[in-house]
Amino acid sequence: MIAIGRKHQYNDIELNLNFKGSESIAIAVHDQRDWLLTKHKYTNFAGIMRSGVGIPYDIATLSEFPFVDDIANTICDAFKKNGFQASAIKTIHTETPETVLENLKGLGASKLLLVSLNQWYCDVYNKTWMYYNVTAQLMNSNGEIIGKSTIEDKEAIGGSFWNPVRFARKAVPVFFKRKFEELLNAKEIVVFNH
Repeated sequence: MIAIGRKHQYNDIELNLNFKGSESIAIAVHDQRDWLLTKHKYTNFAGIMRSGVGIPYDIATLSEFPFVDDIANTICDAFKKNGFQASAIKTIHTETPETVLENLKGLGASKLLLVSLNQWYCDVYNKTWMYYNVTAQLMNSNGEIIGKSTIEDKEAIGGSFWNPVRFARKAVPVFFKRKFEELLNAKEIVVFNH
């Protein structure tokens, strides 16, 4: 199995939110993954795929844009689809969370959503493993937290002995959709409605 040059889709995935609204919301996804902070991976890093002898090769985003930009745009589109006036800002992994929050507040939206990507990657061999730790914080315009939701785990999502590449290419975006809908539809975030 040749694993070089593999890409997974995180852009243009339709997330379904269980609530609607018309408020303005500013969204940021901040990449705080160890892979970027200490292992010097590219910002479009989405995981690793192993060759037949187990040698790891990087998986990138299908769009080739930074991973967090794809996620921020996907979340923004979900809020827009449900009536919100949503906008997303770009972040850089070297920025502090405080800087990201100040940039969010600068948009003047009535609500702020800061998603911290502490861990998210797949490890593909015969099985596909997903490692994730993501926190969403919903805040008022002053940056005071009014709701917080976290998803964190390590899960085997299946695999294929004969074609793990194709399996992962299809399964990872489906897994992303399910987990991010869980994150954003958590009762702690749905307080947005009230």
